[in-house]
Amino acid sequence: MHMRGTPADMQEKPSYTDVVAEIREYFQGRLNVLKSHGISPARLCFDPGIGFGKSLEHNLALLRHIDELAPPGFPLLLGVSRKSLIAKLTGADLPADRDAATCALTALARTKGIMLHRVHEVKSNLAALRVAEGVLGV
Repeated sequence: MHMRGTPADMQEKPSYTDVVAEIREYFQGRLNVLKSHGISPARLCFDPGIGFGKSLEHNLALLRHIDELAPPGFPLLLGVSRKSLIAKLTGADLPADRDAATCALTALARTKGIMLHRVHEVKSNLAALRVAEGVLGV
């Protein structure tokens, strides 16, 4: 998972020149290190760390390009469930009030090929995935 800084300071003025390119490069670097230590590529997935050391604009750029982040042939894990970016976009202050928007993001990400999702409300997100897959014909 990508995260800039530590949990204590990661949201203090997060800055990137090109967040998409920088995370893509970070993942490629991590892949090289993991492979050099003998980690089987079949055991790997990559998480862009939505909300971890990123502004709303950074998170939205990553979501727009979600299908371009992981090294080719590797799955990407998306964890957007109840994130503060949803609160900023919808005004839903209570985390549980962000579940519908989480389903929307899950479905949108599925249309871009994302298969791994970390969510709080599994049943509703699974329904959103099934609807997206029906539309996609997969």
